[in-house]
Amino acid sequence: CELFATGMKAKWDARVYIDLYAGSGFTRIRDTQRLLLGSPLIALSVPDPFDRYIFCESDPDGLSALKARAKRLFPNAEVRYVPGDVNENVRLILDEIPQHRRDYRVLSFCFVDPFSVEIKFDTLRRLADGRAMDFLILLALGMGRGWLVAPLLGTFDRVAVGAHLGGLEPVRLVLLAVVGALVRLAVALGVGANLLGADLAA
Repeated sequence: CELFATGMKAKWDARVYIDLYAGSGFTRIRDTQRLLLGSPLIALSVPDPFDRYIFCESDPDGLSALKARAKRLFPNAEVRYVPGDVNENVRLILDEIPQHRRDYRVLSFCFVDPFSVEIKFDTLRRLADGRAMDFLILLALGMGRGWLVAPLLGTFDRVAVGAHLGGLEPVRLVLLAVVGALVRLAVALGVGANLLGADLAA
């Protein structure tokens, strides 16, 4: 999202970052005590911040933790929060996006990183309908041991995938997972250990 935020800064009047599965702001690596910045704090820490951030999270405790961390670490950022299931709250998300006008051009970047295949294609369609919006989608299909092999062998529920994502082919799903995972890893390894230290010290 750093490349997007910087590259689009001079071309649009407002840039909006939308995180449909924001979490608490930090991610703990399984079976370790190591913490990584989550996508919301990574997005907030880019050199050319977005003009508005919209963080969605269904877990109340996670959302409360994210609100506290974002306020403490980035007090000047314009952040809106949408609780609950994103598939049921599309209207609430849209209400937080500034109105695009001929004299006020708005571009949104929507990051989609669900824990399972729970995002519905219709949700993405409704978000993008009539708006300038780019998507980065990470589908964690069997992530972990054999995370790439499993989709290729067809060991995930293709019926569920088809229902949620409008019949995308398995190969395309694998490509989305690979690209999303690589981007996520590269960004996570390159971002602000200082932010992590600040949060742990608080």
